[in-house]
Amino acid sequence: MKKVYEETGKYLYDISKIVLGVAVITPIFKGGSYSITAICVSAVSFIVGAYFLHKGDNYESSDNRT
Repeated sequence: MKKVYEETGKYLYDISKIVLGVAVITPIFKGGSYSITAICVSAVSFIVGAYFLHKGDNYESSDNRT
């Protein structure tokens, strides 16, 4: 389960970088306005990805219950 959390966190972290890049770079080339929704989606996916990475790192320590 530790690997699942870590890999999911990495994927969400990468997706957040891609979404942020598209949300910021596309309006520069098109001359349009920035999308607050895309920036918020990027921030939320970054936070969830960081949470999963943290949970994957600490999975074994919380799994050793007696």
